Amino acid sequence: MAELRCEVTDYDGPARWRWVLTGPGGRFLGDHEVRLDETDWQYEAFTDLRAYLLWHTAPDRRMEQETRIVAEVGAWLGEQVFGPLGAAMVRERPATVRIVVPAEARTLAFRPFELAHVDGRPLALRNVTLVTQVGTERTSPTKGVRDRLRVLGLFSLPTGHRPLNLRRERQALSRLFQEIAAVHGRAVDVRVLQYGATRERLREILEEDEGWDIVHISGHGEPGELLLEHADGSADPIDAADLTDLLDLARERLSLVSLSSCWSAALTAAEQLRLLKLTPPPALADERSTGTAAPDRPTAALATELADRLDCAVLAMRYPIIDDFAIDLAEKLYGLLAEKAQPLPRALGTALRQVVRDPPTPACPPLSVATPALFGAHAVDLRLAAPRRTESESYAPWRLKLAGFPAQPERFVGRVGVMARSSSALAPRSGSSGVLLHGMPGAGKTACALELAYTHEDVFERLVWFKAPDEGRDITDALTRFAIQLESALPELKFAHLVDDADRLDPFLPRLTELAERRRLLIVADNVESLLTGSGEWRDPRWRAVVAALTDHSGLSRLVLTSRRLPEGLDRRIGVEPIDALPLDEALLLARELPALNRLLEGTVEGIEADAARRLAARVVEAAQGHPKLLELAEGQASDPNRLRDLVTTAGDAWRETSVLPERFFTTGAADATGDDYLHALGAWTRSLIGGLAPAERDAFFFLCCLEEDDRIDPVLESTWDLLWADLGRPARRRCPGRSLGTMTGSPWRTRSDAYSRVHAIPRWRRTSGTRSTVPWWSLCCTISASTYRRTNEQRPDRRAGRRRRHRGVASRAGAAGRPGGRRLAAGDGAARRRGRGGRPWAGRAGSGRHSGGARPYGAGAPRRGRRRDPRPRRAGHRHPARGAGALRPRHARRGRAGAAGVPDRYPPRTRSREGLDVQAAHQAARRLLRRQAAQSALRGISQTLTPDPIGSSEPVRFSTNAGRVRI
Repeated sequence: MAELRCEVTDYDGPARWRWVLTGPGGRFLGDHEVRLDETDWQYEAFTDLRAYLLWHTAPDRRMEQETRIVAEVGAWLGEQVFGPLGAAMVRERPATVRIVVPAEARTLAFRPFELAHVDGRPLALRNVTLVTQVGTERTSPTKGVRDRLRVLGLFSLPTGHRPLNLRRERQALSRLFQEIAAVHGRAVDVRVLQYGATRERLREILEEDEGWDIVHISGHGEPGELLLEHADGSADPIDAADLTDLLDLARERLSLVSLSSCWSAALTAAEQLRLLKLTPPPALADERSTGTAAPDRPTAALATELADRLDCAVLAMRYPIIDDFAIDLAEKLYGLLAEKAQPLPRALGTALRQVVRDPPTPACPPLSVATPALFGAHAVDLRLAAPRRTESESYAPWRLKLAGFPAQPERFVGRVGVMARSSSALAPRSGSSGVLLHGMPGAGKTACALELAYTHEDVFERLVWFKAPDEGRDITDALTRFAIQLESALPELKFAHLVDDADRLDPFLPRLTELAERRRLLIVADNVESLLTGSGEWRDPRWRAVVAALTDHSGLSRLVLTSRRLPEGLDRRIGVEPIDALPLDEALLLARELPALNRLLEGTVEGIEADAARRLAARVVEAAQGHPKLLELAEGQASDPNRLRDLVTTAGDAWRETSVLPERFFTTGAADATGDDYLHALGAWTRSLIGGLAPAERDAFFFLCCLEEDDRIDPVLESTWDLLWADLGRPARRRCPGRSLGTMTGSPWRTRSDAYSRVHAIPRWRRTSGTRSTVPWWSLCCTISASTYRRTNEQRPDRRAGRRRRHRGVASRAGAAGRPGGRRLAAGDGAARRRGRGGRPWAGRAGSGRHSGGARPYGAGAPRRGRRRDPRPRRAGHRHPARGAGALRPRHARRGRAGAAGVPDRYPPRTRSREGLDVQAAHQAARRLLRRQAAQSALRGISQTLTPDPIGSSEPVRFSTNAGRVRI
């Protein structure tokens, strides 16, 4: 790649100087006298192009007018500023041109020379990359990558400032370098800092002796400075001198600093409101409405100071950058640098040609081509290829700290103050022992907890995730399952066998407190409102004791709770953070993240005029009142504008029933609704959606609402639908219309996959609305259909490996859902298997310290060594007491018959009673009763059937009206 030098000489002001262009070895290529007319409008745009575009474009025609102005300024630059030198540069392509500016001409370093046109196209897109250098050259040794490439990402977004989608950029950066390391075998170390990006935290990271090769800084900025955060999330402006002093800690190794100042999102919020024919509230006023003058000190001044003092290359954004463009550019650039080993100028030029759109789009506006700029002498030939990994990668399971955690939310917008304060509470010396995130349904409590866990993975030794049962479900084994989760993350911990024995649990809790104080653990307990009464008291007093033990310290571990209600008696060291609705600017940012709503906002929906589409989008944002789930519901219906209008009307009527004026959301910038008001609107919207479904789709939705979470898998849905259809007396067989419900859920219908099948999900608040809309006999049909399916599959002998594995997976889920402590037995917990007498697994009551041992899943048959043997000799017709009525059946038929609906097969003889329950016969009897339209008689008849519980007593089988399983 040719290296050219274009030097400013004979400088006589910002409109008069002379260029001298030389090639390799000092070969003279030409010169050009620059004489600009300061009265031309192009010269005004050249000195501050962003401000000129802001003042000379209309919101409803912004893209068209910006494209025209930028093209005209580019042609003027090519003719007046570079003259014949532009064509000479293109002839030498691919070329890197070092723009050398003397100190007295520093202001020229901030001009968008990359826009200069040659043959109708900008230099930046003609394989010519400009590198600006202020002052004379310095000779210093080249910094190179050592044994691994180290990258630090800093993402700062203080509260009270315009919202940005830095999370997407952070995830894209982390994912890129992880792929480079895992797929291409490169040695890469990536660290990201977001939420609580304070000077103190940045200093701690920069003080690491190993140093950093790349520091990527993204966030809000003002001319000549960046905005970091205080511990409470408020803005902390840091100028060039202070930032340079901080980064000087890594000067020895630092090769590249990337500065990205993203002002664009909030400007788009104000512009977006104008496009919707609405007046932005004062909080969203931008430069156009306030009349703020253009800054005297350009943002690029920060870049030149960093390059001079740190002796490194700087990639700075000359103008505010759009989130989508910033993400695409960073992915392409760092991929070419770290994986393809290209020099920095060539990598930037290649990335620009790939990400710049022609014609321009809202995600890549016309000014994007001149936004990235390189500064510093070292940028000309800088290479930052990640070296090959020499050490083998560790596959130790304990290194996978986030195993068992749900996937990160696809979208996460705002919550800056909450996340910053919560991150501060998670710091080692914060004095806090945990955080409680509480608020209304669907506001994003779980998303905030997951975001905290994923962004703090590196600062905790172990992380534990626990989800409490949904409200209305059985919680008797919840503490046992919580203990199992702790044991899974901490194999040395012996805790689960103590939870049912108060005499042994109480003496153990001080040790649990000491463990939390001395070790760095992050424990996240989601959905704990199901463990609380309406007044906030713990329904199970053991939970109060365990939570107190985990928070009664000022040590290293932290507990994060999410709940709709405030628990009583929490330790004062637990910070309480309310999760409310999004303000207007963040709601607009989330709406733009949703593809269908974004098309409405932009007025690009087929079959509807642009103004009509934007008016509908405004009504949607108004009806949602900043509630994330309402926006997602609208996204699911946005493909049908007529249906969406009906839903918006329903939501508006629901708001007015609560005395909330939806239109105030646009005038104040924030909603004034309460949690009950939002629940009322959510319920009205959901009922309207259900009413608009076809009968089969409505039945499928009710069916899923009545199933347990672990039963919402493909095999259960596909095979049980026929049984349910027959139970309901429908006239003809219909295929389960699960896919068509994706629009109703407002999110992808198939959300994740486990080891055996795809899992379907419905949010808790929407499932509650669906369950309340059903009747007891309907839920009973769902119960019988799902339970019969599980029992049938558990008894099915299938020698084909693939199908056998699939059925064992269903049986494993069924066993976990259908009996006390089944989740623990299905998980095959290693610590539990080792806890039997003499190291031998022993089948006993869940939670008693004697657990089923085999590594096989529930329903696949118990290991023979885990069964008790009868010392009496076997004889023909003898039924082994430990095997029950099925002892004479062939071994392959007996395998796995202990399913969710059957009597447990692994319990010892003394825990079995003579009254065995024939669940299949009960199912058949219930069906006969249902077909005779006697639902209530069926409920009473089945509830009178007796079955032994695991400890030998007899209790009735109860069919829960909102569960898809048989409870024993």
